[in-house]
Amino acid sequence: MGFTLDPQGLAQHLIRVCLIRTGVVYELFLLLDDYSTLDVGCRFINGCDIYALVRTNNGLFLCRKLYEWLTTIRLTVLYPIACTKNATTLFLLKSAIDTAKPEPEKEKLKIAANAYYNGQSITVETSNNNSKDTKIYQTNKSGMIDVRDFSGHPAAKFIVADGQNVPEEFLSPRAATSLFNIAQKYSETYPSDVKIVFTAGSASNGKPGICGAEPCHRSHQQGSCVDIRYMSSGGKDIKSDTAYKEADVPRTVWLIKAFGKDGLTKVYTGDDTRFGLPDKTPKSRSDTEVVHRHHLHCGY
Repeated sequence: MGFTLDPQGLAQHLIRVCLIRTGVVYELFLLLDDYSTLDVGCRFINGCDIYALVRTNNGLFLCRKLYEWLTTIRLTVLYPIACTKNATTLFLLKSAIDTAKPEPEKEKLKIAANAYYNGQSITVETSNNNSKDTKIYQTNKSGMIDVRDFSGHPAAKFIVADGQNVPEEFLSPRAATSLFNIAQKYSETYPSDVKIVFTAGSASNGKPGICGAEPCHRSHQQGSCVDIRYMSSGGKDIKSDTAYKEADVPRTVWLIKAFGKDGLTKVYTGDDTRFGLPDKTPKSRSDTEVVHRHHLHCGY
């Protein structure tokens, strides 16, 4: 379990440290003048302080601290070539003072959430391994759901964009329920993505907000339309006037189909043919595509 250093040991040696767990491998490459520096140099893998090495009197390395349960630790001399004949893979044993296993990581609760609506409210039911919970969101006097309040539900996988010149943060119960449930399914399909960003629905009275003297979104009547940001191939929401060009096509198509299955089939994008939608007439393109360059619109 020891190793012998080649007589030409004054050269630098490239050392590969390989930590192996079940199904996971961490690797670190070090260029060292002497193996003895390993006990102070090999502490970080992928930015995490996973283990520390102690050099014993008989030349072996022992693992002094384990922050993860590791099945194998290997050190291999890769360079210079003069040392390859003596290169040895070392299996480093855990020190006797560290025989106790670390506490196992607590199992993450899997939360299932589903929303459904009636004329005056939305009910969100959540359940995990231990309990079930129900929360009801009531409409305002105009029959609208406050989406910012709705996004505060612990299980919500969408947020409301800040900094809008004319906030239009209300949806009908039907549209808000679709947003909630589709955001849930999206997060399951693309678990590494950020939350969907809702940008506009209707004003609190169900009508479009007013931008100057004109409605901001003429079609946003009675909270029936959901505007969200496009998502990039890296799973980030895109905030720009050319967002439709940067949008990930598979993600956008997934969202269009998901809203469509839920009855929100009136879709507008910055380039319909790019996302597999029928081409429009030149006039229709100029009316709809120009104003949907930075967001996806789905409504009923």
